[in-house]
Amino acid sequence: MAGIDNAVRRAIEAARGISGTLRAGFLGAAAGQLLLKAVARMGARYPDCEIHIHEAQVHDAYERVFGGTVDVLITALPVHGVRVGPVLLSEPQLLAIPADHPLAGQAEVTREVLADHPVVQMPDTLPEETRLYRIPATTPSGRPVPLGPKADGPGHTRARPR
Repeated sequence: MAGIDNAVRRAIEAARGISGTLRAGFLGAAAGQLLLKAVARMGARYPDCEIHIHEAQVHDAYERVFGGTVDVLITALPVHGVRVGPVLLSEPQLLAIPADHPLAGQAEVTREVLADHPVVQMPDTLPEETRLYRIPATTPSGRPVPLGPKADGPGHTRARPR
């Protein structure tokens, strides 16, 4: 017990000198919930720190990191060109489609079905590695994935006339 008490006391003493502002961003609802929990814990441990929370959108999340408007970002991987910390949350990928879509009744589909349907494209502001992870150019067997409308920014999608 004495060893645990000493360790806790040393940690508290070390934390007393930590102050300043941390600008923390998040992308997505699950990341936001995780960040709120982390902020509460950090605020209790480091009362002299000020934490600013920034909700990022798909079109600007990485620009905020690369541009220096946030110090840390909780986001989906992969992202090239940034220092990556530990994995905080892991979720399976999913395919979001309208309820009346031909695939909607299926419990599970493979990436091969992407070649049979146009897929909404991610904004160009996302790193290419991230875009291709979420929406690959080809299926695992090499079939091309047809390009659908392109998402430009928050709530904006350009549709191509048919």
